[in-house]
Amino acid sequence: MSKWWLRGAYLVTAVFVTWQSVHLGHVGNFITFRAAAERLPAGANLYGPINGKLDYLYSPTFAILFAPFALPPLVLGLLLWNLVNAAVLVVAIERLLPERRAAAITLALVFPVMLTSLQNTQSNALVAGLMVLAFVAFETAHPVGAGFAVAAGAAIKIFPVAGAVFAIFRQNRARWILVLAATGVATIALPLVVTSPGTLAAQYRWWLLRTADDLALRGTSVIGILNSWLGYDGPSWVVEAAGTLLVLIPPALRRDRWAEPAFRRLFLCSLLVFVVIFNHNAESPSYVVAMTGIAVWYATSHRTALHHALIVLALLVLWVATESVVPGAARAWIRDYSIKALVCLACWVVMQRDLLRRPLAGASGSAASGEAGAAGGVDARVPIPAPGS
Repeated sequence: MSKWWLRGAYLVTAVFVTWQSVHLGHVGNFITFRAAAERLPAGANLYGPINGKLDYLYSPTFAILFAPFALPPLVLGLLLWNLVNAAVLVVAIERLLPERRAAAITLALVFPVMLTSLQNTQSNALVAGLMVLAFVAFETAHPVGAGFAVAAGAAIKIFPVAGAVFAIFRQNRARWILVLAATGVATIALPLVVTSPGTLAAQYRWWLLRTADDLALRGTSVIGILNSWLGYDGPSWVVEAAGTLLVLIPPALRRDRWAEPAFRRLFLCSLLVFVVIFNHNAESPSYVVAMTGIAVWYATSHRTALHHALIVLALLVLWVATESVVPGAARAWIRDYSIKALVCLACWVVMQRDLLRRPLAGASGSAASGEAGAAGGVDARVPIPAPGS
């Protein structure tokens, strides 16, 4: 487990950010979420204007899941929301990395980027935590837990549905797919607790229309890089489809490494970065998801000068460059030219390279894990090794 003071730093920060947000009036996202939670049982269009703006982008399910934070007074609800975001991320990282030093390094590296997400009263830290928890549930053979972690994440940001790909590493994939489908259907239908089937169907139609409005966005992403650096003005889905094919190349070509817990964990890191940098709707607070993947990769790697250089660059661009001490012109250049995505893309390319490499002698572990790999999946509760093990 990580040091107690790191856990304390996350929780104290959640309290401080709550005070700061209320004091400065930076609670717009939280108020939008509260309004959606209130509109859902009333049958009102969740995606209509709120305070004159079309702000709500999440699913109808998220509106009901947010109800516990909408019912208390604003300050208490915001405090609980920030605490849940921070706590879920901490728990997820510590469950993924039981080795104390690796968890501490990861939490320390993610902390400043998580702070930025909390200051925007965003859900990205929670999304990162849910994606990691989904992976842990797959690794420890808990299909229902994996299903609900994937479904809950997708109810917030859609892209965490990518976590379902971890099922390829399991034996009896048909069972896992059925459980994932069942939990997904249950999550989609959850708003029926407070609304009628007809109204819920309408909410999902409105959600699809609202989502379609954002398809032309470039975001702080690889699409933004291509647009600002090379003038690409084609459809975003082409780039996103290409990225999807690229992220799946290592597990497709290196089936001989499926039995390696370290390989599967590195694929998680790659996926966490991928879902942000190839997302046409990515924004600055989203990068806590990518930074989680980069931090886990760094903390669990046999680190070289390249790893050190990339993690320093990632911290400089994802954290320091967002601070007010950096001149506004420099911050604008970083935003306009998708420099955050460019740095994360460099990290992702190195991860992909490492996934495609041949394993070191003995890296596949025991004969039992070798047999599991030969069988086309992993069927045991295989602990993820600490760095250097």
